[in-house]
Amino acid sequence: MVDEFNVFKLFNFNNSWILTKEKIASSWLVEQVEGWCEVHVHNHTHEIKHVKFEGAHTNLPEEKYYEYLNKFALSWNLFLQGKNTDDNFIVLIRNPIQKFISGWVQDNIMTKVSKELIERENIRLLEYFDDYLVDKFIEFVNKQVTTTKNTFPDVESLPYKFKDIYEEFCFPRNEIFFKRNVKTVLDCTLYGHPSQDLFVVWNLLFNKQLLSKDSLHIIDIDLENLSSALQNKFNIKLKEGNTFRNKRSEYLINKAYIHLSQHYTIINHLLSLQIFFWFQIVSRIYKDKPHHNYKKKYFINEDLDFFNIQTHLNWWKYIPTTVSLTYKLK
Repeated sequence: MVDEFNVFKLFNFNNSWILTKEKIASSWLVEQVEGWCEVHVHNHTHEIKHVKFEGAHTNLPEEKYYEYLNKFALSWNLFLQGKNTDDNFIVLIRNPIQKFISGWVQDNIMTKVSKELIERENIRLLEYFDDYLVDKFIEFVNKQVTTTKNTFPDVESLPYKFKDIYEEFCFPRNEIFFKRNVKTVLDCTLYGHPSQDLFVVWNLLFNKQLLSKDSLHIIDIDLENLSSALQNKFNIKLKEGNTFRNKRSEYLINKAYIHLSQHYTIINHLLSLQIFFWFQIVSRIYKDKPHHNYKKKYFINEDLDFFNIQTHLNWWKYIPTTVSLTYKLK
């Protein structure tokens, strides 16, 4: 079921407006501008509805927040009416599977390690490991939480003795764990942090009633270099030295990819409609663009056809490169 409205984070760079969601460069954009707004876009009519300041996630003062929203609304309505506007509307997207996996890592592995979580994990880990090792590992967890501001378990190095228990901590072997969290998976795909409803973007691109689409630009952040596109296509001046600070380690992403591939039937069932929308969008926008780097990044065999939707529905068949942490002997 497609919701009536779709909520976007909205960033302004002079005459360019960027609409995006979590796990699609939103944290990086937050560092590029002084603040952002949130706006609802109707899936069918494309009319907008403001997210009230009290309920928005923003660091703008209230007066500036509504100033941005009103400025956007004026230009957006001109665009919908087919009238001239000097503004660019840039919508960022990515493959729903990749967005889901990235969000899963953040929401289900890299969650803040609360006292309750550690106590629960302590009991579970004792099913597989001896008391001494579990005690030492929990001690290590608490130390990491203190030094990394509650972002464990994304670590670059690990004592070798914790190799197996760390993997169990991040990726529980018990199938019941996944089944117990099916509601969490549903929330992640449709409503939660990694959600992405691409119907409104698909509708904007393919809706023949929109008289002029010269102001609409759609960028897939995995198929196009976002920094270069913003600077070269839209003359947006970016801050130097800023990186995608929420980029996850290769170890966690690859391991999560393998772990979630075991449950591809559930994930594909929930995401297949969004994959269809994404596939149609990128097939039109990137039909003449080489896809070698994309295939390499997401473990797709070079001989597979990018413009065959089955290539993307079969994401679970592609085996990621084996990646290990740096292990310390002590």
